[in-house]
Amino acid sequence: MADFDIKPASGTGNSLRLKNESGNIVLSSGNGTSSSSWGTVPPAGTIIQTVQEVLTSTVTKATSASYQDMGLSKSITLTSSTNKVLISVDLNVGGGNDTYVHFKIQRNGTDLTVGDARDSCTRCMFMVNVDNEHGENRTYSAGTTFLDTPGATSVEYKLWGHCVGDFYLNRCKTGSDSNRGASISMITLQEIVV
Repeated sequence: MADFDIKPASGTGNSLRLKNESGNIVLSSGNGTSSSSWGTVPPAGTIIQTVQEVLTSTVTKATSASYQDMGLSKSITLTSSTNKVLISVDLNVGGGNDTYVHFKIQRNGTDLTVGDARDSCTRCMFMVNVDNEHGENRTYSAGTTFLDTPGATSVEYKLWGHCVGDFYLNRCKTGSDSNRGASISMITLQEIVV
């Protein structure tokens, strides 16, 4: 169990230090003249870095029997291969009426978790169903959050998409008036201490 250790510090006032079970300082406040800072060992669950890639352009993909690279990826270099990565994907998706758009994420070229095989369903991490009536005039917010254990320090995450029919990122299929949006999509990676 962590404990507090209050000791005199240089200058005036006291310094408050939080130690872990091994006696290492994990959080140290200043003595009134400096700001708080982590010690050598941030506690488990601490987010120690965040990186993000934002896609502002539109992406158009034609129908395909296989997944296609969506042009949205981000790399991260972890401080430790034992740490985890929290992946957050936020998309604006368009497509033709009554189409189903499937997405998955790859880490260094290998698929992350997708749904179990079931009949002839497309295995994916998440998906969007475009409405049957007037759906092609709209964009749909879609996304997922996934906690990954990469087991390496240099990692790239890439988004892949699949649809029987044309589909889009950051735009709807039809219309270009002021009612339509020119939106963004993004992927955010956060390193979490284990």
